[in-house]
Amino acid sequence: MDTTDVSSDGEHYDIRSEGPNGEKRFIEVKGRSQTGAIILTGPEVDKLRQIGDRAWLYIVTHCRGEQPRLRIIQDPISKLNPEVLYRQVQFVVDEGDWSSHGQEIGVL
Repeated sequence: MDTTDVSSDGEHYDIRSEGPNGEKRFIEVKGRSQTGAIILTGPEVDKLRQIGDRAWLYIVTHCRGEQPRLRIIQDPISKLNPEVLYRQVQFVVDEGDWSSHGQEIGVL
C-alpha cells in the first residue's frame, strides 16, 4: 500500500493511499484523547462529500491511552449527520454610514 501525507497541502483531507489493486482512499483523520464528538471543517465536509465512496474518515479514540481504538467509515458524509456549529459571520457597513465618520485624506 502506498500512502502520502497531504495534510499540509491544502487538500482538505490528511492521507492519500492506493492499495495493491489500485483502490484509492482519501482519508481524513480525527483523534481524541478519550472519546466524544469530532469537529470537521466546512472544507473537509465539502471535500469528503465530493470524493464520495473513495472518502474515508478514520477516528482514533483513546489516543493517549495504552489501547487506542480506530473506527473507519467509508463515504462518511452520506452516513453521518454533521451539525453546523457556526458559520463565518461577515458584517456590511454601508457607505452612507462609514463616509460620515473619520477624516478623508487626499491620495497622491
